[in-house]
Amino acid sequence: MDKKFLTHLKKLNLSSVLSNIIKSNLGNNLKSLEDEVKSLKKSLKSIREKIKKTVNLYLGDGNNSSKINERTFSLLIQDLEAEEEATLSKLDRLNMEINLQNNFNIDNSVDYVTNHFKDFLSIISDEEKNYCSIVLLKKFTLQKDLDQRNVK
Repeated sequence: MDKKFLTHLKKLNLSSVLSNIIKSNLGNNLKSLEDEVKSLKKSLKSIREKIKKTVNLYLGDGNNSSKINERTFSLLIQDLEAEEEATLSKLDRLNMEINLQNNFNIDNSVDYVTNHFKDFLSIISDEEKNYCSIVLLKKFTLQKDLDQRNVK
């Protein structure tokens, strides 16, 4: 990016545009994370029900003659506990991510980005760069039109 372009960008009020982009992305990401948490909680409930059923099969319930042996029980419980642990670990990671995003200070980030736009462009994806370019071009066009009207 040339200096003239960056200088022009600094003159524009990009904060509102960037805030909207960030809020939109965070909102979509939070929804996705929350949906994944729901799914993992259902999986966790299912795993715990399987553990109970496995214990009941091992212990027998008096009416049930299909009791499993100790070796089979141990293998089944071991697999289920590993699955439960992996699910709990994923849930913890997702909950931490959700907490971080809920506590994310958008205003400070937007201020940083507007003051360090060149750095910002180096870290966003190509798709986000394209979107940002489109929004900025619209903003430039509107600003140019307003400037021309004010001159007349």
